[in-house]
Amino acid sequence: MIFLLEQIRTFCLMSFYGFILSLVFMIYQSFVHRYKIKKIMLHLSDLIFFIMTGLIGFILLLHINGGYLRFYVFIAIFSGFALPFMLKRNKG
Repeated sequence: MIFLLEQIRTFCLMSFYGFILSLVFMIYQSFVHRYKIKKIMLHLSDLIFFIMTGLIGFILLLHINGGYLRFYVFIAIFSGFALPFMLKRNKG
């Protein structure tokens, strides 16, 4: 029973991480579009952004469940990431 509760906790926290990640990504996109960054700098900043968010996600996963990467973790991150985009699309 404890193992199941740990998986549910991991799923919820990684969904929340995906949600926060998508909000940060939207803010990042707004800065990129506002300042009209050159193409080479855009690719470099994209690479740095995704490396940083990947490292933060890995550290978070290490803290939550010892770094066990399961399929439901990917589902949780992607569903949390997609939620604000779906809400934004349905809103307007």
